[in-house]
Amino acid sequence: MEFTIEKLFLAGLGSAIMAKEKVEETVNQLVNKGDLTKDQAKSLVDDLATKAESERNKFEARGKEELRKFFTEQNLAFVEDLKRLENRLAYLEEKVNALSAQGAGHAQPEATGIITP
Repeated sequence: MEFTIEKLFLAGLGSAIMAKEKVEETVNQLVNKGDLTKDQAKSLVDDLATKAESERNKFEARGKEELRKFFTEQNLAFVEDLKRLENRLAYLEEKVNALSAQGAGHAQPEATGIITP
């Protein structure tokens, strides 16, 4: 799955670079023809860059949501889930060690096979 996501990311990045170059080329042509001033061209490029960044953020958010949905549907763990389990396990290990240390000085009852409450 990583390979596919990486390819998708690189394809998107390549497209963005090509689009940026095409915009710059078109704006430069408009400046050279006198249809735009350099200030207008700069303003246009800045505006398009801002809009592109906004769209990129929206795309990234949608992608993250789709991945989260996929992981949830497949019952896969997230990093946060694993970290929480690691912390809980460490806490329980500390408790067991503390209880073992407490009980080390006391004689253990003989195992009789009878379970008492």
